Amino acid sequence: PDVQVGAAFAFGHRREQAEPTAVLTILEAIGTGPNGKAWDCRACGYPSCHRFAQAAALGRASLRQCVPWLSKRAEDASRDASTDALTGLASYRSLQQRLSHEMERSKRSGDSFAVLFIDLDRLKELNDRYGHERGNTVLRSVADEIRKTIRATDLAARYGGDEFVVLLTRTDRAGALRVADALRDRIEQSGRRLGFLAGQITASVGVAEYDPSQPNEGPLLEQADRALYLAKSAGRNTVA
Repeated sequence: PDVQVGAAFAFGHRREQAEPTAVLTILEAIGTGPNGKAWDCRACGYPSCHRFAQAAALGRASLRQCVPWLSKRAEDASRDASTDALTGLASYRSLQQRLSHEMERSKRSGDSFAVLFIDLDRLKELNDRYGHERGNTVLRSVADEIRKTIRATDLAARYGGDEFVVLLTRTDRAGALRVADALRDRIEQSGRRLGFLAGQITASVGVAEYDPSQPNEGPLLEQADRALYLAKSAGRNTVA
């Protein structure tokens, strides 16, 4: 009987052991503290992150009890709201916030700044012909070219679909036109590097300048959008 009881206890004890892989997955979700070690903050009610992960793997605890995990989720949500998931560029929301800030700064300093409205000319045709994943590769490549071209003080955002907006700080119209043409050329060259034929990957760019000393000509993005329309009307793959 003692042997049977001992065997039953051992069997029950084994059943209570959490799956190591599940425990590791939970620990990875929690992450580590600034010192690279486990948080072990005990806010969850367990003496260590490892003990908590074991309990969570057995269904006896929830990650919602973990303060570091909740904090990480909040940070991720904030980052996602300010960053475009596909390209890693700023989101439309971040662009609007930065644009408002830059206009106020420009009024105080008297410096001009400019925005570029970039539109890929034939992405819909490429998506229809090669598939959306291939189109996503193009969008990521264009985002990389924009990042390589602008300064750290500038801002690049994905406006939506195949449209991008670049905010150039302390830049007048002439300077913005130079950056726009450089970007137009780099985008075309990136298409060749991806294996597309000449002319398949091109972009049209509209440029608008905010000069605090000049009368307001309407919202800056609308001005840049009107300039983009002129670039499209001029035959695409151009700057206006």
